[in-house]
Amino acid sequence: MDRGETLNSGRKGLHFALTAAVMIFIFIQSALPGHVSGAESNIIVRIITSIVQADPETVGFVVRKTAHFTEYMVLGACLLLNVRDCFAHLQPRQMWGLAWMLGTAYAVTDELHQRFVPERSCEPRDMCIDAAGVALGALIMLAIVMRQRRNRNRT
Repeated sequence: MDRGETLNSGRKGLHFALTAAVMIFIFIQSALPGHVSGAESNIIVRIITSIVQADPETVGFVVRKTAHFTEYMVLGACLLLNVRDCFAHLQPRQMWGLAWMLGTAYAVTDELHQRFVPERSCEPRDMCIDAAGVALGALIMLAIVMRQRRNRNRT
């Protein structure tokens, strides 16, 4: 195995480990009972409402949905790297689509998981928010990957 193959193998392992870590983080957050999850969100809500005069309930809703979107955006970016590592022969659009499908499937299973957690629910709206986060994260990472590829080809 030459140096390039070793680096490539290490990079793939890192991408896989980061993706697994994000998925574990999401699973752990989803396993928290509603009152614990709500308490975490309320910390941010109190900070925001101390700065901006706004309805705490509305701010709480936005904070929770933004958290959903953000964690799945990170997952989408990680999944795009894994798809690229494992399926380099795919066209960019196909890489994005596969990353989006994998991330969306995880979002669906995550929402189903929450159905069995005390004080939590399975919300189709959250599945859509999560899927949108995956889509954007994968799109941003695809743009980065394509730019790197163009820069490498120029040299």
